[in-house]
Amino acid sequence: MARKTSLPGMLDAVEREAVEFLREHEPEEGYQLCFSGGKDSIVMRNLADIASVKYQALFNCTTIDPPLIYKFIRFYYPNTVWHFPKHNFFELITVKGPAWRKVRWCCKELKESGDIPGLKGILIGIRAEESRQRAERRRIEPARAKPKGTTFYAPIHAWKEWQIWEHIEKWGLPYPSLYDEGYHRIGCKLCPMTFGPSPAAQARLEREKARYPHFVKRFEEALRIWFEKDTARRKEKGEKIWHENFE
Repeated sequence: MARKTSLPGMLDAVEREAVEFLREHEPEEGYQLCFSGGKDSIVMRNLADIASVKYQALFNCTTIDPPLIYKFIRFYYPNTVWHFPKHNFFELITVKGPAWRKVRWCCKELKESGDIPGLKGILIGIRAEESRQRAERRRIEPARAKPKGTTFYAPIHAWKEWQIWEHIEKWGLPYPSLYDEGYHRIGCKLCPMTFGPSPAAQARLEREKARYPHFVKRFEEALRIWFEKDTARRKEKGEKIWHENFE
């Protein structure tokens, strides 16, 4: 595909830099673009289109994504590759136990489990502003849990949230309506990384529980199954049962 040489004059400095970054590091076989349907990956995908680089977008279905996201991706981005895990989130809970801030097996098992064979340059939409951990990551770094030679590229790592929304408005990009309802992030439902102890965070949690009661019911049932199995195993070995470890 020919470069869109008429576009750079329409870009501001931060957009132009991201486009040049994408072009500079474009693998011969093209990128794998991690696409969640959220605002950051929408902008990253648009920048890849502006840069005219080769890529294939991949959506890793976690099985606890907002249903609206599935409809959004299918309607606006139908040429996205979908990857489905062998076991859904609730099935994994019955084996691995609850996912929480210090035991985040869910990301590895669900959000990072799919890959497109042959594409070792992976575009990710992380931004330094989002967390201390992401701020400490480099813009180009080896993907340690992926096949040898695989590299992560973060073209919008330095972008601020206002720049993301400005880009979306400027280019008229569609985005999930959940943002208009006050959601700041629209990833996995009931994610422990999203809800802290503050009153505002707890209020968001209660809103999530009210909006997705079927997720709550399946969550509670999966935890019950895991707890019963874990308790039986611990009793057989003479170990403290799960809740005693917190007393």
